[in-house]
Amino acid sequence: MKIILVFCQVDDFFSEYQAGVFSIFESNPPLGLGAIGTVALQYSCHVKIYDQLLLKKSCTALSKEILNDKPDMVGFMCTSLNVTNSIFCARKIKSESGVCVFAGGIHISLCAEKVLAENVFDFLISGEGEELFAEILAELRNTHSIRDLGLNGLWLKGSKRNCGTAVLKDINQPIINREILSVSKYKNRGALLKETPCYSLFSSRGCSYGCRFCSKPQYFKLYRQRKIELVIEEIQYLISDFGAKAVSFREDNFTIDLKRVENFCQAMIKTFDGKFFWECESRADMPRQTLELMYRTGCRGIWCGVETTIRVGKNGSIRDCPLRALRNFMRIARKLELKPELCLCLTFLSRPKTNCSRTLNLRWICRPLSVLFNAWRFFLEVC
Repeated sequence: MKIILVFCQVDDFFSEYQAGVFSIFESNPPLGLGAIGTVALQYSCHVKIYDQLLLKKSCTALSKEILNDKPDMVGFMCTSLNVTNSIFCARKIKSESGVCVFAGGIHISLCAEKVLAENVFDFLISGEGEELFAEILAELRNTHSIRDLGLNGLWLKGSKRNCGTAVLKDINQPIINREILSVSKYKNRGALLKETPCYSLFSSRGCSYGCRFCSKPQYFKLYRQRKIELVIEEIQYLISDFGAKAVSFREDNFTIDLKRVENFCQAMIKTFDGKFFWECESRADMPRQTLELMYRTGCRGIWCGVETTIRVGKNGSIRDCPLRALRNFMRIARKLELKPELCLCLTFLSRPKTNCSRTLNLRWICRPLSVLFNAWRFFLEVC
């Protein structure tokens, strides 16, 4: 079976604002497609990945090239930024060939019912797709149909019921095959590190915290950890096969479990003697001894999301802004040369002008390496 997996470029509306997240997309391959492709390889499928951002082709030209490859299945990774282009390409491929088209990704997990109503995709994968896609391929091999599968997270064309969300039973999935991603064609930059190539990976999934700015669906609140030895093995694979000079842990909160962070650091010291650099995402309330240990093991960058949902009390006091902990974290990180960066997520519930001024002042009080601002409003619908 020949399977083509596609990551479309961001929709025209968003492409006018080339900043922040767009540079991340252009610098690194789509690991989600790599994970699904790795599953397909285990079922002896021929896998090819098309990244429109890398190819710089129009949607029409991309669809034509995919059709020329004569695939048996075409899958799309949909974010809220590229879903319109994904639907356009899928509709064109479906109308001209009748080939099976499917989609997954964060937008599908949030809006599966609406995307299914477009009447384009034969099926959708909502949630974490590795184990679900393996069952789909096994069923297709045995019966040539998935109409009777009825698995959680599998949304079939024409279905009228809520099919839920797939959650991995085993977080220790096989290491993602980077060859099918053609990683050497990307810039492979980290968010904060200067070393290249810097490849992305994850050591855990989910986050147990309840930050109001988080866009992740409810299933992602389930925090799970990969085996540390498997993470170390993946780093060694990236070094030996692709010349990695650094890695970036792309999970939401690398430091939830401080004991695990300590064990990971000890493994990094044993394997790399603190001479291999890495970066991660974290909360800004970490103890000094943990930060010092992370630095000794090669950590040189920490990206922190700071929730600044401002609620002003009757006496004018500001709540929900742990300024003391934040300032202490920034002071220690700067001293250790950890290259801290803050993402200040602004949600204004009252007195927006005053709240904006006070929140923006955090960048001067904390003096991070750099600051990214996200301004949020509340919407009645997700999409």
